[in-house]
Parts: sequence; structure tokens; C-alpha cells
Amino acid sequence: MRQIHQSEDQCKLLFETFNHDVIILADRTHIAQCFGSSRTNCRGKLLEKLMDTHDLVPLKTGSSTFVRQSGKLSHLDLAVTNISIASVANWSVINETLGDDHLPIVIKLNIPVVMEETAVPLWSYRRLPRLMMLRDEISKLKIKCSEHQI
Repeated sequence: MRQIHQSEDQCKLLFETFNHDVIILADRTHIAQCFGSSRTNCRGKLLEKLMDTHDLVPLKTGSSTFVRQSGKLSHLDLAVTNISIASVANWSVINETLGDDHLPIVIKLNIPVVMEETAVPLWSYRRLPRLMMLRDEISKLKIKCSEHQI
């Protein structure tokens, strides 16, 4: 995974582009108390300002998600969303690194799945070769007719 350092303008563009019915997940150094950290750095203040501007809320519960080399846990991973998604979402952390320095995050949306009924197709694949042959014959007839017109 490639680490991308975003400028303030890039962060603003991200929030302006994706701010409706979206969950923004990030592996960031935006330290902010709203994500469970004990302090807020300048990047965290920017994040909090963007969240306020676009009516987004933190999704995580304050659980640590990153294991430092020293074994100390940190709040590196973050998720933000709008209030309608936050009201039906549950964020949880699995306390097993699975060989990585991040703990796996599970986000469950507690909404019923809507199954759409599919319409019966108006075509039949079994008749397709015959229809293609008829189309070719019609094309040939059109060409012959156009050749004989004065």
C-alpha cells in the first residue's frame, strides 16, 4: 500500500467531492480527539473543520486500530460519514493483527437488504441465430433494392 500525503486543498477536494451517503476511510496522521486520541494536531483540526463544514461525523468508537513497533496502540485509522449512515452503522475492531500493524475494522450497516425483482427477458437466446440470419437477409434485400433504383 502506497502512502499518500495530501495537502489541505486535496483534503478539501476529497470532502467536497464525497460528502453525501459515503463512508470515508483513511489511514491518516490526523490526530483528533473526536477519533479517540488524547490530543488534536493541526491535521486533526483541519479534519474536524472539514467534517463540520460538510456535516460529517466520526464513525469509529475510539478504539485503537494501529499497533506501533513498541506494542503501544494508536488511533491511526479513521472513518467519517454523514449522520444518516452513522445512525445505522456499527464500527468494531477485531483484536488480532493477522500479521499486519493494523487491527481489522468491521463496519456493519444495520439496514434491511432490498431485493429487486428481475424482469423476464424479452428475448430468447435460442432464437438469436435465426434473428441474425433474418437481419442479414433484410440488409441484403435493402442493398439490392437500392441498386435497382433510378
